[in-house]
Amino acid sequence: PESAQPENAKPERAQPERAQPASLFCVGDDWQAIYRFSGADVSLTTGFRQYFGPSSQNVLDQTFRFNDRIGNTATQFVSQNPEQISKEIRSLSKADKPSVSILQCEVNTKSNDFLLHQALADIDSQVRVKGRAQHTKQVSTVYILGRFWFQLPDKETLKKLNQQYPDLQIRSLSIHAAKGKEADYAILTGMSQGQHGFPASKVTSPLLEALLPVEETYPNAEERRLFYVALTRAKHKVYILADKNQPSPFVSELMGPAFDVEIVKCA
Repeated sequence: PESAQPENAKPERAQPERAQPASLFCVGDDWQAIYRFSGADVSLTTGFRQYFGPSSQNVLDQTFRFNDRIGNTATQFVSQNPEQISKEIRSLSKADKPSVSILQCEVNTKSNDFLLHQALADIDSQVRVKGRAQHTKQVSTVYILGRFWFQLPDKETLKKLNQQYPDLQIRSLSIHAAKGKEADYAILTGMSQGQHGFPASKVTSPLLEALLPVEETYPNAEERRLFYVALTRAKHKVYILADKNQPSPFVSELMGPAFDVEIVKCA
């Protein structure tokens, strides 16, 4: 009570609370860092210790999302960048043949729609064969993916495709929107070169560029990671619709002898 304190007594100071031990737990994958345009900085992952100090690391090296043939091709492509963290991804599912297929037209006048139907017809055939073997009706999911939304089928076209292939559930997504999702099969469209190709060569305005994290020195570093994300959305097989007139540099690279891909010439 105040009445019990001497007149000349000094008020007691509040003792500061002792700091409690704290830990920081983070999960990240630099191979899927695709949001620099919104301010994300891949170096927060690749240079984690520089920002947060000494730490221990646990590697999540097994995937249940895609088979080993997709995983090997996607890993070989994305790991060309030496500034990224080197890692080995093990796939639970094993495939006995190439699971990345590049579709090319022999005739220049053939449209992208022609290749799209070629891919869907092949998927539909596989699903039917599997259904007959298991004596059940199989329904498989298919993502049509594009670097930009305008490269994808519109709502009416998508409705017609689903009616034409009733054993397939077909959706269209931009690759950014597809991150974190998965389907049985994926079809990559818009695989050309140029401003709205893949990799996109659209120039960012200097004002916006000044507000973003420093761009990496490795050519098309983030676009390569975006392509990795696209390749790894499928569980069973990926179809890449190649542009014969203006081929994407990414497609040209995959068609080299070092990659485990299937090249299909469509007449």
